[in-house]
Amino acid sequence: MNATKKQAGMGGGLPGSIRRLTWAVTGMLFLIAAGLPQAWAASPVTVTLTAPPNGSTYAAPATITLTATATATQGYKVSKVEFFHGTTLIGTDTKSPYSVTWNNVQPGNYALTAKATAVKKKSPNQIATSSPVSITVNAPNAPPTVSLTSPPNGASFNAPASVTLAATASDTDGSIQKVEFFHGGTNLIATVSAPPYTFDWQNVQAGGYTLTAVATDNLGGATISSPVSITVNAVAALYFIHTDHLNTPRLITNGAGQTAWRWDNTDPFGGNPPDENPSGLGNFTCNLRLPGQYFDRETNLHYNYFRDYDPSIGRYIQSDPIGLDGGINTYAYVANDPMRQVDPMGLFLSPVHGSMTLEAAQGTGLSTGMAWQVAKDNMNFDFVSGSQSSELANNHAMTRPGQDPNQAREYWKSFIEYQIRQCTAKGLGWALHAVQDSYAGGHNFKSYGGPGSLLINDPMHLVNDAFPSAQRRAGAVEASRQLIKRWVVKCTNSCTR
Repeated sequence: MNATKKQAGMGGGLPGSIRRLTWAVTGMLFLIAAGLPQAWAASPVTVTLTAPPNGSTYAAPATITLTATATATQGYKVSKVEFFHGTTLIGTDTKSPYSVTWNNVQPGNYALTAKATAVKKKSPNQIATSSPVSITVNAPNAPPTVSLTSPPNGASFNAPASVTLAATASDTDGSIQKVEFFHGGTNLIATVSAPPYTFDWQNVQAGGYTLTAVATDNLGGATISSPVSITVNAVAALYFIHTDHLNTPRLITNGAGQTAWRWDNTDPFGGNPPDENPSGLGNFTCNLRLPGQYFDRETNLHYNYFRDYDPSIGRYIQSDPIGLDGGINTYAYVANDPMRQVDPMGLFLSPVHGSMTLEAAQGTGLSTGMAWQVAKDNMNFDFVSGSQSSELANNHAMTRPGQDPNQAREYWKSFIEYQIRQCTAKGLGWALHAVQDSYAGGHNFKSYGGPGSLLINDPMHLVNDAFPSAQRRAGAVEASRQLIKRWVVKCTNSCTR
């Protein structure tokens, strides 16, 4: 009986190995019913690091955005996602989409991971970690160094100058791609792409210049040198003005005989522009135009003392201040005869002589046709070649430089008498011109050094000629009338041309 109980207590008499197998199977069935351990069952939470991409590179100090996706099953909910580099926490996000921004990341290699935590009531938290992502943050590009070594600060030159520009440049973490030279900060002079970084700056005109060099490396980093200031001084140079028969400047040459400026006579009214760099020496500015005229670049007009001249139409834009004494067309330039006549003050004075001659001829016995011819010859006398030279000053009731005025008067009288003896219309016209000049306020046997000297030494000369007082004009007309009467008596029926 005792044996029977013992066998029953040992499992109904089953061998020991069978009993142990039975207990193991029974335990496994219990565990399955209760839920398998995490190591045996599928995880209810997953996480993937989606950014940055594996193998990404950045330049320090970097700003990197990390993003991840995380999901949970079996009744779990994702409560947070943590982002790490190695074991160091970068940041945590509790709401999808899961993201953090990592700022000021210094140079180095980093293994990034995302760790998701899922929760469920009455159940232990579940945690999942993403596969690692490797990134590299490189040290920042070190800017190049550059120094402008020539010219020295404060250097001075004479225009047109040749200035040697030189710079040294280096880069600790790369190479120099180019060195640029500037003046004024933005005006590029030259670019040099290989050492030695030098450039010869030619034909530098007068002025002050602030020079800099800019070095650029292979990664685009650029550095500006300290500025260097230089001065290019204007140097007085001798130039020669070559004029035509009217004293209009046509050519300007330098001391070496090179042409610096040229104004061809392709338009007799001066409408064509000059060539300001005919020999490639650099622009040369000369604003002289037709005699007595100065070019105004802002208006494209020629300033002619008393009024402005428009070369595009060959006329003045104001009426002649001396009125009809300058001719019936008060806007015309030199009676439309620019190849033979000039108007240095904007007052066409030759017709003044003509009008006085015609007035004086009345009642003298001089025929109308002859009077007009004499008046024409009188007006043309100012434009005869050499007539305006200082050597012939006596013919205009003026004195040559250094000449005694009394001697000048005697030569003046001799000139008049000689012309009267010719018994020609031209001779009478020239004699009348000399007489009329003696009544002009600008003459009166003053010293005369040539037409150019008038504008400098006696600018009122032509003003007095243009605006004679009533007394002077009356005196000139009466003296002309008496001379014409003498001529008529002496030369009637013997006048020839």
